[in-house]
Amino acid sequence: MDSEFNSPQVVDRCKLLRLKAHDYGTVVVPPSGQFQTAAVAVLSRLVNRAHYVGQKRSSYGNWQI
Repeated sequence: MDSEFNSPQVVDRCKLLRLKAHDYGTVVVPPSGQFQTAAVAVLSRLVNRAHYVGQKRSSYGNWQI
């Protein structure tokens, strides 16, 4: 799978991912790792979407004057 991530176009696209793992210290995250962590983050957000919506849902209040 890593061979597909050697293409300059793919490397550049992976750099643009917002939810990717970032380099830290001496650890360099390769393009394949950036893609994989971004994909997991997107899936996690989709799986937990109902929970997030439930937290933001408006509740009915007392509308009597």
